[in-house]
Amino acid sequence: TRSELLAVGQELFQVGRYPVGGDFALRLEGRVQQEELSLEYPLTFAAAEPETADTVEDTVLFFDDFGDSTGGWMPVPGMPGRWDLDRNDGVFTVSGLDGISRAYMTVDARCYTIETRMRFGGYEGKVIFMMADQSETYRVDLIAGSGVRLQAAPRLLYSVPFGIVPGVWYDVRVEVGDGVVTTYVNGVRLHDQVPLSGMIPDGRIGIGSYGPTHRAEFDYVRVLKGVNGNYDYRPVELSPVA
Repeated sequence: TRSELLAVGQELFQVGRYPVGGDFALRLEGRVQQEELSLEYPLTFAAAEPETADTVEDTVLFFDDFGDSTGGWMPVPGMPGRWDLDRNDGVFTVSGLDGISRAYMTVDARCYTIETRMRFGGYEGKVIFMMADQSETYRVDLIAGSGVRLQAAPRLLYSVPFGIVPGVWYDVRVEVGDGVVTTYVNGVRLHDQVPLSGMIPDGRIGIGSYGPTHRAEFDYVRVLKGVNGNYDYRPVELSPVA
C-alpha cells in the first residue's frame, strides 16, 4: 500500500485482516531526502479460530460508504446548510452554509468507535461523538491552518497542532469508552483517554462543518461496538529507527 508524505515523529497506522496465522515480514520502502530506504520487521500473527473471526465481524455496528444512500443520517432541523449525496463518488456533502451544520444518527452502543474519511473547503470540519442531535459540546474539530481540537466537556477544549489543510482527505478515528475518549487523525494518536466529566456515552453521533459558505465532504462512516463494554485497538508496536 502507498502512504502520504510522513513528517518526523509521525506514525504510520495501517489496518487490515489476515486469513491465517504465522510469521511474516513487514517491509517499509521509501525515500528520505535523496536516499532510498528499505526496512524490514518480523511479525507473528496468531491463528484465529472461526468463532473469534465471527466475533470481530459482529463488532461492526454499521459501515456507510454513501454509495447509494445516506444510511439514515438526519440533518438537524433549523440549521443552515444543504446536505447532498453524490451517488457516483459515494460522498455525503454539506454546503451553502454560513455557520454550524450537522447531520446525526443514533447507534445502539455505550462504548463505540467512529471512523470517517473527511475533507473540507473552508474553516472547519467536525465529528460529534455524543449528543449530536442537541449540541456541539462533545466533538472533534479539524481546523484549517491550526490543528485538531477535542471538546470533551462544556468549556473544556484540548487543542493539538497538526497542520490541517483545506481540500485534503483526513482519516479520523474517535474511540468513545466508559467515561473517556481517544482520538486519531491519519493514524496519529492526538488525545489519549481524555475524561468525559462523568458523562455516559449516548450513541448519538454526528458529522458536520462550521464556517463561512463552504463545503465539507464525508467519504464513509464506520462505527464499531466495544466488546464487553471495552475495546483495545492498539497499533502494532515497532522499534523506532533513526
